[in-house]
Amino acid sequence: MDKWQSRLRKIFPWGPLFALRSNYEAGYFVKEGELVRKYLRKPEKVLVLGSGNGREGRPISGHGHTIICLDNGLGYLLSGAKLVTEEGIKDMYFVQADTLALPFTKEKFDIVFCTLYPAVRHNKRLLMQEVDRILKPGGIIFFMLTTPYYKAARKDRKAIEDQTFCASVKEAAQEAASAGFTFLEGEIDPLRPEYLFSVLQKSL
Repeated sequence: MDKWQSRLRKIFPWGPLFALRSNYEAGYFVKEGELVRKYLRKPEKVLVLGSGNGREGRPISGHGHTIICLDNGLGYLLSGAKLVTEEGIKDMYFVQADTLALPFTKEKFDIVFCTLYPAVRHNKRLLMQEVDRILKPGGIIFFMLTTPYYKAARKDRKAIEDQTFCASVKEAAQEAASAGFTFLEGEIDPLRPEYLFSVLQKSL
């Protein structure tokens, strides 16, 4: 890998897709959107982990929430900051940080979007410890998992080998329990069967 490629990897560690306007404007998948609308009812402090340029934050902006989009890829965050400025969005903020060492105080957030769990196979425990630390008692996690269908869509075999896959809601519930959270509900997305969305809760 030459110096230019190395720099690009630092700026876009998951590839350029998550810095594109199309990603920012994509909105929620079917089941993801249903769960967010069901559990996000009042103004909350929301943290989006592995946010890219803000796909999960944009649909809930303008409703009184405070939304922090966190990623370690600077290119994604710069893209998101530019796009929210263009749209006049005032309640979304972008933070560059390591998801395994979150720069926030204890029990700061009401809601956490956690999409990185499948990709941190060897650090899942640490990730969920950090989520538990910064989430308020009774707080909600919107939990994205990948199913075996995801494998067929990926050419990067190494990335697939290092991921966690859940083939059923039962397995998702087991992952939640192993991380110390209560599993509330979940479902494989009807239009994108490579994704399983669920809702977890921290104990009171």
